[in-house]
Amino acid sequence: MSERTPPAPVIGAVVAVGVVAALLLGTGALLIAGGLPRSAVLPVGFGLLGAAIARGLWPGWRGPRILAACFGVFVVLYAVNSLADALGGTGAPAGILVGASVLALAGLAVIVLLFVPPSSRAWFARYRKPRP
Repeated sequence: MSERTPPAPVIGAVVAVGVVAALLLGTGALLIAGGLPRSAVLPVGFGLLGAAIARGLWPGWRGPRILAACFGVFVVLYAVNSLADALGGTGAPAGILVGASVLALAGLAVIVLLFVPPSSRAWFARYRKPRP
């Protein structure tokens, strides 16, 4: 592994955040195309935030790492809320169940991949100044 290429767990987290951001941007585009531009503000905003977070994770900046963890927690909470709403009714569409499950797994994967593997922790510790 070179000095410029992040370890595999960080690459996995970047991909997971990027996929969630792309899904949110796609949802916003569908809402805008459907004539609901006010409903598209949050998905587009969080999609752009996710894209910026994914971009910041690659070079090993610690700020985007914390933001990615918060992003993952919010994605998991959103997915659990969607699952609860879908299962609370009489019949949940399979697409909602699958989509919410994928979002929950992606959010958990981001958190685990950024904080558990030693290679990931070392990637984000590179820019710390040594203590005197």
